[in-house]
Amino acid sequence: MNEATDHPEAAQLVDSLVSSEGGLLSYDFGAPGRQIAMAAGAHLAARSGTSLTVIDFRHLVPQIHATVAGLHPDLPCTPMSIGEAIQFPERATGGVLVLHTDLLHDPGSREALLARAAAADRLIVVSPAGVDRSLIDALPAPRAVMKAHAVAPPAPPAVGHADGVTEVREHQEPSREELAEAVQNAGPDELRRRIARVQEQRRQRAIGYPAPESAQLPTRDHGQEQSAAQQQQGYRGVSLT
Repeated sequence: MNEATDHPEAAQLVDSLVSSEGGLLSYDFGAPGRQIAMAAGAHLAARSGTSLTVIDFRHLVPQIHATVAGLHPDLPCTPMSIGEAIQFPERATGGVLVLHTDLLHDPGSREALLARAAAADRLIVVSPAGVDRSLIDALPAPRAVMKAHAVAPPAPPAVGHADGVTEVREHQEPSREELAEAVQNAGPDELRRRIARVQEQRRQRAIGYPAPESAQLPTRDHGQEQSAAQQQQGYRGVSLT
């Protein structure tokens, strides 16, 4: 998971979040928004001599442990699921808090999470691009605002055959983690929105992993070809406001 932040643009965003002692990180589909925010939170907590709390979906807790331990093994870190954050409001307050806006869509948990955000000494908010602005506005301010662009997908693996023909395998299906994240803590309207997001990720992957010539796909229009070319350029830059 730490490899995602080795990209120069990702590393610059991590440094910017640490220098500004928190902020809002908005990320495009395909950009390692969570990893950037988590790395920044770990570095910021280590630099300020405080603890780190990361609230996210339950299935990501082991990854949070591993990522922070790889960056700062001795850093006091408390990864919490949304249920734990609500059930134990007195636990792991203060210090540096990393919070994803996807957790704020449920009105039943929003108030408790906003209270935690207000109690944090330093706050890093990570959010997919296009999120409902009211969720951002409900969080404590002021904040530095930063943008992470999508990186180009890695080349698909080539599989050799005995007849010398090389098949390029496509990777279009969303992972189980993506699907699990899409359905957790969501009402009907929010669930439809998240499913649409996963479907869009799948469409972008299909653009990034073209099928072999033997499997003809429908011709794309000029706009789609331009979008694919932009995806292959990787990070396009960093914008700070």
